[in-house]
Amino acid sequence: MSHPRHDLGAYALGALAGDEEARVHEHLARCSECRDEHARLDALRPLLDLAEPGPEPAAVERPSPLLEDAVLAGFRGTEAPRARRPRRFALPPLRVALPSAALGAALAVVALAALGAFSGDDASRATTAVDLRGAGGSARAVIAPHEAGTTIELDARLPPSARREHYEVYMVSGDYEISAGSFRVGADGRVTVDLACGGRPEVYDEIEIRRDGTKVLTAPLPA
Repeated sequence: MSHPRHDLGAYALGALAGDEEARVHEHLARCSECRDEHARLDALRPLLDLAEPGPEPAAVERPSPLLEDAVLAGFRGTEAPRARRPRRFALPPLRVALPSAALGAALAVVALAALGAFSGDDASRATTAVDLRGAGGSARAVIAPHEAGTTIELDARLPPSARREHYEVYMVSGDYEISAGSFRVGADGRVTVDLACGGRPEVYDEIEIRRDGTKVLTAPLPA
């Protein structure tokens, strides 16, 4: 004789359809084993009234559309890294990732201000201004030392970024390079951002701006 044990719980809760409920009811009338099992399950029903409903699920905030660009930019940055051997003076980078020109500039200023990059003590330190040149654009970078490394104030005129394109600033010394952050350029072709990286300015020979990994602007740094 087949025992509908898998239906006894639903039957105790009154959750079976009419024909299924009738079938189980008829079986219980002639099967003491299933009647005992049903009695144990039926005794649990009052406990359900004591259970409190759980909290309403919190509303899930949709991520900003800028997140896609930032993630893709970071992924592309790891696809084909330049072969560089680390040097002894390499320091951990203080990187400010900039998903867009306007928002990125604001985030960078907040991050650097929190580190004291624009405090009175650092304002008195020597700064270096260089003009970056290349095909299709120009930029001016004001480079200054900071206790965490180097800060860079960049004012650039470049071709606007496509939807999934970004620019990235690198500080280079011989066979060593470090990213100072990435940014996007709007339709007007103008961007002003504040960036930062590890390592003092004097250890670098060159500053570069790359567009999706291709160098577009560069300038030598004074010795």
